[in-house]
Amino acid sequence: IIMVLQQKGLLKERKIFVFISGREFALREIKIDFEQDWALFEIPEELKGKYLSSKIGESSELKPGHFLYFIGCPFVDGTLLRSGIVEADSFELKKRGLAISKGDVFALSGGVYPGDSGGPVFALRDGKLELIGLIKSTHLYTNIGHALKISPILEKIKAATGVDLAK
Repeated sequence: IIMVLQQKGLLKERKIFVFISGREFALREIKIDFEQDWALFEIPEELKGKYLSSKIGESSELKPGHFLYFIGCPFVDGTLLRSGIVEADSFELKKRGLAISKGDVFALSGGVYPGDSGGPVFALRDGKLELIGLIKSTHLYTNIGHALKISPILEKIKAATGVDLAK
């Protein structure tokens, strides 16, 4: 859970943190993209390597029928790991005033629900998990979700920071 503290509706001080096992850990903001609605934060040293980590994959290689895993918190207090498949490797997403390029989004099945947004999407390559996207939205009555491909996000991070996370 990432929290942003505000005072009286005005952004007086922004403090971004995550709660893990009842403890608060401050996060350092690296990049926020309001157009595509994602953010990148650096986690504290004491948390690095203690939780699920994976290689960053190449989302441009996604094809319909590819098997996926995704993590989210739909309707519950806990985190759920589910499986699904790529329904469409390219999908135009227009939602709440955001227009995201068709090539930057893919559709996935497997029961994507409200509360899953922002969760990671993984594919298997040679028996190992690779991060290939972030859940963006869902069609509640169809169980079809939409995810941002990780490759375009990495390009924006590299342009903004000079850091190539794909390596």
